[in-house]
Amino acid sequence: MLAIHWSPVKNTKNILKNGISKSKNGLYCYPLTGNKQIDSWWAKAFNLKGYKKHRNQYNGFVFKIVKEDLPGCFDHGYGYTAWDNFKMNIKTLEELELRYRDRIINKIGEKIIKQKFINSEEFKKLSTKLYREYSFIYTSMDDPILIENTFDDWLESQVDDQYAPIIDIFMEAGKNELKKNKNIIDESLNDKSFLEDTFSDWQIILSRSISKERIIKIVSNRNEYGKILYKNKKYKNDCTS
Repeated sequence: MLAIHWSPVKNTKNILKNGISKSKNGLYCYPLTGNKQIDSWWAKAFNLKGYKKHRNQYNGFVFKIVKEDLPGCFDHGYGYTAWDNFKMNIKTLEELELRYRDRIINKIGEKIIKQKFINSEEFKKLSTKLYREYSFIYTSMDDPILIENTFDDWLESQVDDQYAPIIDIFMEAGKNELKKNKNIIDESLNDKSFLEDTFSDWQIILSRSISKERIIKIVSNRNEYGKILYKNKKYKNDCTS
């Protein structure tokens, strides 16, 4: 699996000389989807208002994950920052690939269930009720937040066991869809909005640093392809000389 690690541009020279160093909790990276907007999500997130101290231009360093980089974990950003305590439960590349695939199937199931519910009479009744109760919050009956909140309320009502994870409902629906359409995963990976919804705040955390020799290429979160191509060419020449 290919991954990308984002770091401020000012660190580029040091990374090309010494590799990508892991933090106390591990090395943070992102599964490479091939879609620039999706792959640069964390670089943009660092520059949001809440991350003023990180407001920089970023370069992404692409490398291939190998078994020696594990154990690791693959999850959303919440609870898995450099300041959190968590366990690295993924011990093999097969497990990592399975977690990646399961995430896709899970979101396929969620998409199917959500669309089916939105087209139902039950959705109309529940959303209308919610809108009337909290009309000061929503702009209209088509407000995306109203749709999402209605869906969330409905989901909670579908779980008989309060301790049963809702993800099980999505996984079952996703697996059933996969049986009917074996190409659904490939089709989903070509859907930009699906990719963004599935992986935007997720990350892979590895156990060790990445040596400079393993860096395949550098990409920018901006459109400075000329400079990046020059750096890639120069780095390649330096490595072969």
